Amino acid sequence: MKESALHRLTAKFARGAKAIKDHVMQSEKQKGKRRTGVPPLPPKLIRMRALSIRQPYVEQIMRGEKRFEYRNRPTKIMGRVLIYASIGPGPASEFRKLRMEPGDLPTGLLMGTVEIVGCQGTVGNYKWKLSKPRRLRHPVPPLKHPQPVWFYPF
Repeated sequence: MKESALHRLTAKFARGAKAIKDHVMQSEKQKGKRRTGVPPLPPKLIRMRALSIRQPYVEQIMRGEKRFEYRNRPTKIMGRVLIYASIGPGPASEFRKLRMEPGDLPTGLLMGTVEIVGCQGTVGNYKWKLSKPRRLRHPVPPLKHPQPVWFYPF
């Protein structure tokens, strides 16, 4: 490898390592502190699991229009769960059904709760029955890093 390419690669690695270290330090400072501009949550919501779903499906669930969530795995988790609007948007065709465009709906936030009351299907094609959606008054960003399906946001 040429010396200049090696130097660029080393510098890039150092910048990435510094960014990771800064992020960890910032996270450590935030632990135990209330985030500014975020209303306090009831204790029962803090202990809930969150389900990651893309917009506009989250909006359809919160409106009560989408009553099933289709997944390739079954769930044994029943009861009320938080709904997290994933950062990545769903298909543009689904936005058009709501007369919206990608970017019109909030993402990266906990939007509300819903009850999972059942799960049925066959291998690779399951539908989770959703019931009684409740929208949060103020969408809340999670403290912990969201995962593709389930995660504890606080």
